[in-house]
Amino acid sequence: MHRTLIVIANASLARLFDRDPDNGGLLPLATLQHAESRFPGRELADDRPGHEATDRAGSRVLQPRHDVRRQEHEKDPPVLATVRVTQASDLTSFGLLEIENRLRALLDAQHSARR
Repeated sequence: MHRTLIVIANASLARLFDRDPDNGGLLPLATLQHAESRFPGRELADDRPGHEATDRAGSRVLQPRHDVRRQEHEKDPPVLATVRVTQASDLTSFGLLEIENRLRALLDAQHSARR
């Protein structure tokens, strides 16, 4: 049987949980912070977005393909391949009981949708 970890995360904070083998409750494992996600885009890149320095006195203006902050938030695609359930809500500041209630509701809804 494989191990299932529960990750409650936003762009700058992730809380990892396992299940307690005795009672099935949430067991906190780690809290990870990604401080760069809170930085403004101008602090993540060397140049202003949409500008390119040239050898001459000026610079050329270019349209950026991606916002630097968005690129920083999307740096971990291998993890996404292993995620089984997601919900677009930030539960990182919630207590264990509220997270457990939200997880139970999410899993119940997913189970009902599969029927």
